[in-house]
Amino acid sequence: MVLPVTSDQTVIMVRQYRHGNEKICLELPGGLVDPEDESAEISARRELIEETGWRPQRMVPIGIVYPQPAVLSNRCHFFLARDVAPVGKMALDAGEDILWTEVPLADIRAKIRKGEIDNAMTVLAFSYYWMQNPAAGMPGKDISR
Repeated sequence: MVLPVTSDQTVIMVRQYRHGNEKICLELPGGLVDPEDESAEISARRELIEETGWRPQRMVPIGIVYPQPAVLSNRCHFFLARDVAPVGKMALDAGEDILWTEVPLADIRAKIRKGEIDNAMTVLAFSYYWMQNPAAGMPGKDISR
């Protein structure tokens, strides 16, 4: 999962329909690590471009978790993508229906509190981000460097 932040402190997020809760969710871009990928970071970079058309200047790992260790062995890798910029069109896989959107970083906490962002992995990604950057997204704070 990728937390893409622009140089002006905007987060690039995606909206996509989720069958489990039968609604359009506001989430961070992400996807699976393909067998040919050499690392989770390579997968994260690819997914960011495919789902949004944006590319980072720099990727920083911010956390790894087992989302459901009682029944699954998969891990979720979280990356902060710094100074993202548009580089082209989205390249969605067959069956993907995704729209990207810009959300001011300063609005994220309120959107989580209101339930507008309720995907657990997305909330966890922001939690990792804020653990490392407590003032991030607060008015007047620029931590993108």
